[in-house]
Amino acid sequence: MAVSPELMEWLAERFAPLGSVHRKRLFGGMCFYLEDAMFAAVLRDTLYFKCDDDTAAAFDAAGCEPFEYDKKGGTTVVPAFRRCPDSAMDDEDELLDWARLGIEAGRRTAIEKAKKAARKKAKKK
Repeated sequence: MAVSPELMEWLAERFAPLGSVHRKRLFGGMCFYLEDAMFAAVLRDTLYFKCDDDTAAAFDAAGCEPFEYDKKGGTTVVPAFRRCPDSAMDDEDELLDWARLGIEAGRRTAIEKAKKAARKKAKKK
C-alpha cells in the first residue's frame, strides 16, 4: 500500500528543525533518517517511531502500541516501532519530542549494528 505523499511532505516539514532529515522506502512504506539513524516510519499512513529498551517505558506510558502485521502464521508484533501518540500529530513541539526519542533509539540501534558487523568481520579473518 502506497504512503500518502501529502502526509510525507507534512511530516518532512515538521521534522525539518531536527536537521538534515531524509527519506527512504521501507517495505510498503517510507522511513525517515537523521544522518544514518532511522528514527521514524510511515506504514499504512500511520506514523511510528523507532523504539528500544531505553525508550519503551515512555512509549508504554503514552499508550503507543507497537507496529503489527498479519501473515500466514498469525500476527507479528514489531516492538522496535511504536505508534506516534495522536496528540503529537496536533502539536509540533510534542511531535519533535517523540521524534527525538526515536532518534536516540535509532542511533543506539545503528551503533549496535556496526558493532555486530565489526565482530562478524573480525571472526572471518
